Amino acid sequence: MRYALLSLLALGLALPTAAQTTYGVRAGLNVSDVVGFDDNDIAVGIDKTPSLGFVGGVFAEVPVSPRFSIRPEVLYSRKGVSFDPSDDFVDDIVDFDSGISLGYIEVPVLARVGVPLGQFLDAGLLVGPTFAFKVSESFDANGSVGGVDFDLDDLITEDGEDAFETFDFGLAVGAEVGSGPFYVDLRYTPSLLNANRNDSDLAPTLRNSVFSVTGTFKFGR
Repeated sequence: MRYALLSLLALGLALPTAAQTTYGVRAGLNVSDVVGFDDNDIAVGIDKTPSLGFVGGVFAEVPVSPRFSIRPEVLYSRKGVSFDPSDDFVDDIVDFDSGISLGYIEVPVLARVGVPLGQFLDAGLLVGPTFAFKVSESFDANGSVGGVDFDLDDLITEDGEDAFETFDFGLAVGAEVGSGPFYVDLRYTPSLLNANRNDSDLAPTLRNSVFSVTGTFKFGR
């Protein structure tokens, strides 16, 4: 974390500026999924549903021209997925508590294109790569349906190893709108790498997929 913050500061100082660099904080909610599980990977009667998690951190906005800037960020991002009984299965034959929870330190490096909307309202389009470093993993996918046990761990883990890779790379696409120092940021960040550490032929290719909504405060605006 310390090295990521130093990298953010160094990038903010190194890039050429047409105006003063702006610093800020953002925090909000992830709605995340793990894409790659198909119907054969999960027991009959089990639905995969999105997981909610916290996302937040700091950023620097470095102007290159009046409407274009580079925006490196350092975020903590909670991702994952949940497994729940299907609606047409009754509770007395379904017994499980399953889900994947992943914590990342994420470093997006975004291009921001400003879109002025008026004297008091400002918007920006955001796009760029994201570099994610896993710092925690919780995986619980065991239970039974109709008395038949299932164990999802066997599909994506190796003995004694975490299920998910420690590094992930993705692409963030989004937009923000605000007035003064206050902004609302909407963003979609799909992973471009296989996050599954199990490389056997039967193992699914798994990728994080995250929608996020955050509030942003920009200092000095």
